[in-house]
Amino acid sequence: MKKGPDYVLLFFAAIYLIVHFIPDLGGADVMGAQWLYTSVVDLVVLGYIIINRKTYSEAIASVFSHQFTLLYTFYFVWALISISYAMNAIEAIVCLARLASTFFIFTNLAILLYKKDIKNYYLPVALLITIVLFFDAFYVINTFKQAINSELGTFNPNSATGNNGNKNVMAASLIIKFPFCLYFILNTKILGKIFGVITIFIGAFSIFILSTRSTFLSLLAIILIFAITTLYFRKKADLKNSIISIAYILVPVIFAFFFSNLALSNINEASSSGAVTDRIQSIQLNNQASSGRLHLWEGAIDYFLKHPFIGDGYGNWKLASIPYEKEFTNDLYVPYHSHNDFLEAAADLGIVGGLAYLGLFVMAFVFTLRVWFNEKYKDYRLFTTISFMAVTCYFIDAFLNFPTERTSMQTMLTVSVALLFAPAYLIKTVTNKEVKPLKFISPLYIFIGVLLIGGSIFINNQVYESLKVQKYVMGEIDADPKMALDEVKSAFPMFPNLSTSTLPIKALVARYYFRDKMYDESMRLLNESENVNPALHYNDFIRTAIYAAKQNYDSTAYYAYRAFYNWPRATSYYKNALFAAAKKKDTVEINKVYNVY
Repeated sequence: MKKGPDYVLLFFAAIYLIVHFIPDLGGADVMGAQWLYTSVVDLVVLGYIIINRKTYSEAIASVFSHQFTLLYTFYFVWALISISYAMNAIEAIVCLARLASTFFIFTNLAILLYKKDIKNYYLPVALLITIVLFFDAFYVINTFKQAINSELGTFNPNSATGNNGNKNVMAASLIIKFPFCLYFILNTKILGKIFGVITIFIGAFSIFILSTRSTFLSLLAIILIFAITTLYFRKKADLKNSIISIAYILVPVIFAFFFSNLALSNINEASSSGAVTDRIQSIQLNNQASSGRLHLWEGAIDYFLKHPFIGDGYGNWKLASIPYEKEFTNDLYVPYHSHNDFLEAAADLGIVGGLAYLGLFVMAFVFTLRVWFNEKYKDYRLFTTISFMAVTCYFIDAFLNFPTERTSMQTMLTVSVALLFAPAYLIKTVTNKEVKPLKFISPLYIFIGVLLIGGSIFINNQVYESLKVQKYVMGEIDADPKMALDEVKSAFPMFPNLSTSTLPIKALVARYYFRDKMYDESMRLLNESENVNPALHYNDFIRTAIYAAKQNYDSTAYYAYRAFYNWPRATSYYKNALFAAAKKKDTVEINKVYNVY
């Protein structure tokens, strides 16, 4: 067991955590640059392991002999197999590149953590995470301060998303760091405790003003877990110290609650989600209060029941969900996710993939119980509890949102899980039940790792390049396109074939050919992308315009009606259908279209 801090481990942990500060770098979505960054870091870390493969050979073999890693690997492979039946294979590959990046964060860190003295690295890692929490929380509060000091004096939580995409991800990214900040408080002297308590306070204040109900549940869960375990496992004479330990998280959270509630109550309610107390009182299990989640869940469950063994393919729920949403969402808004990663995994990968994904969290819980209730492992209880608290935050968020897609949440999950299972290899040593690992695992991991990480870098880079173009093209989606055709037609790479709003990329380019009256070329692109996202019928929308320009009103009507009746809440589709019916002087159809709309 190595003595003293492992600076290589801490360095790699730090550069993984830096992903929280990576901006969009000109892309339409921040995750493009962040996933590219993460996959590059994966390769750097793997390169270090390859250079020192003799040192890490045993670690690689042991990590891949552990039940959790085996299940994670199975889930990854099962997701890879789904490319063969995915509704959109290219979209599956795009999402799998992100899963590969996530998988190798875990395996790389698990290998670096192998048999290291927990006391040497846990506190420095907790400090790194606390620093990230402090800066993210400070950003939210600073944004809040600027908003209420502006002329309008109002605050919109969606303006404080930072590099996280939306307020739900920002809030979840904050709460999952709380357990590590608490550990830092418990294991440092007075200055460290003051910094930690301040960080908990501003972090809780940020969560309350962001007003995301899932993080309220996560906050309650981690407080309960910590309080119960602290009191249950305390020594008889340690009641006072146990209460003080609980107070380190409870007191700043209580103060943050009152201050944030007061702050939100004093600003324009129309610009915020209301006072914190109002938001908490709205937590209930009905469709309206849950922002339509129950409807989304019903769709995912129904699809799973109809496709129990082979789903829609990894990452393809955004396409399979459209028939469930066409009569509930306006215009072409597609809810990318079911707001429950477990149901979405089942819809994507069938019962085997869904159970495998859920099994990862069950294993984390079982391992935690094993450490808690075995006296031999009492030295690992606090480390395990802190890591498990973070995993619990992720679990709650995954049950109500979609953290699978966001790099910051995936990084925190894999760091937390790697830290959670790190004592497993020390426990084997203590109990003398260590199994000698197979020698071929190490070279196999290196070989496959280079291939998969290299592939993920290529795909993530292509997605990032596409997002840079989409930032401009999508900005013209509701207006006459202004970009020159030469700037658009060859700007998009192979991956992805869907835009950030699931519009076929080639159909977007076809709009520019149509604008320039190059109808045949426009139609060719529409035909080529017909099966990219057929349920959206955006290609039919463009075809309607082409045939109208050609004054072929029979074809105009055919495609206008097909688009409208398959997505009757889309205003643009409705207008086209009315136009086509008017051109054919079909008053019956006009009334029908109007009544359906």
